[in-house]
Amino acid sequence: MGDDGRAVVAAGYDALGRSFDEWSGRIVDPERDRLFGAFLDLLPAGAAVLDVGCGSGVPWTRRLAERSRDVTGIDISPVQASAARRNVPSAEIIAGDVTAVEFPAGRFDGVIALYSLGHVARAEHRRLFLKLGRWLRPGGLLLASLPAAEEEGWTGEWLGVRMFFSSLGAQAYRDLVRDLGWAPVSIRETSVQEPEGPARFLWILARTIVDGTTPAP
Repeated sequence: MGDDGRAVVAAGYDALGRSFDEWSGRIVDPERDRLFGAFLDLLPAGAAVLDVGCGSGVPWTRRLAERSRDVTGIDISPVQASAARRNVPSAEIIAGDVTAVEFPAGRFDGVIALYSLGHVARAEHRRLFLKLGRWLRPGGLLLASLPAAEEEGWTGEWLGVRMFFSSLGAQAYRDLVRDLGWAPVSIRETSVQEPEGPARFLWILARTIVDGTTPAP
């Protein structure tokens, strides 16, 4: 995302603080719960896992840490990252921008990005997916939820704070997974019940390329 988008997202989640956990705890999303369980079941023993947009670490980073000693979380909000360090002390928590950080190739067995990639400018999504694929070991798992509706870039009031959202749209994400050569385990568009009403997301659970080739940027 552009520098302004990054600043908007970071400041927004800083301002939301603990109230975001209270709001998100009221979301009803059966597909998320089903696929998160499937993701855990498919991970190898002792898996290294990255949580992109980990927030305060509750509940997803914490649940990952209950299964693995090698969990890394990253969040652009310093306030949320600080809370995650308190809530999941066994995890390595990074306050930073996922589009700017780097990890060694093959560092992780699994990556989750729950509701977080919609805060990244859509012009960066292909490059970010390539990075996630590079950070994963061959055959590694990605679990991601993405806004189903196409959105070039929206900045406005959300939950009482200023926020930024962007999305390629469901079909473009399906095409991207295909173009990257990843093997889908499940790709499904579903309705999520947020406190204010329904929202649609595309849920992707997929294995990264296994033949060692790298798609073009």
